[in-house]
Amino acid sequence: RDRFAGATYDPTSHYRGAAVFGFFAGQGLTPARLREVSQHQIGVLAAAFDALDLDPAIVRRDRAAPLTEIGGFLALTSPMATSLTQALHARGVSTDARGTVIRFGPAPYLCDGQLRDSIGALGEVVRERSAE
Repeated sequence: RDRFAGATYDPTSHYRGAAVFGFFAGQGLTPARLREVSQHQIGVLAAAFDALDLDPAIVRRDRAAPLTEIGGFLALTSPMATSLTQALHARGVSTDARGTVIRFGPAPYLCDGQLRDSIGALGEVVRERSAE
């Protein structure tokens, strides 16, 4: 367990971290601004999903928690979460699945159109699978 105790420390990550903090400061990406962007994007994703009006037995959104209480992902529940995620990936949409949950994670470098397109791709995949 002590075999690496004498290894030379590599401070590269500290320089990288300092550069990221400098970039965020230069772009005005404060925690408050990032939360504002995240909340807007979660709203875009949720509205686009709701507009699809998909069969909740296939995929649904928990509406019990207000969007203001949602963290960094829009989580949708589906018994086909893994296969839906794989089909989305094949269309160039990056999501992840954890059990029966598909997570759409917005980011400050994505525009509203890209977010709506990702949910639109979900609608296409679900409708294709429903038609089979």
